[in-house]
Amino acid sequence: MEPDEFVQNIRLYESEDEFMTVSLRFLQTHPNREIIMIQRIQSEFLWEHFCVKRKEMEKMNSLDGVNEMNLFH
Repeated sequence: MEPDEFVQNIRLYESEDEFMTVSLRFLQTHPNREIIMIQRIQSEFLWEHFCVKRKEMEKMNSLDGVNEMNLFH
């Protein structure tokens, strides 16, 4: 990612493992839908922010853990 790029849309292709993983999860909840394209939204800044926040939540909820979810739109 270039220094002036905050967010990138990365297209996933059917031959990639990540495409297969995401499409299978999506189709489990939306079996009658057609997948036209899958993109990964990628931002180093937001990823680092997420990791810091997750660590904070793990410390605060050490007994229950952190509940992460996959969201599709």
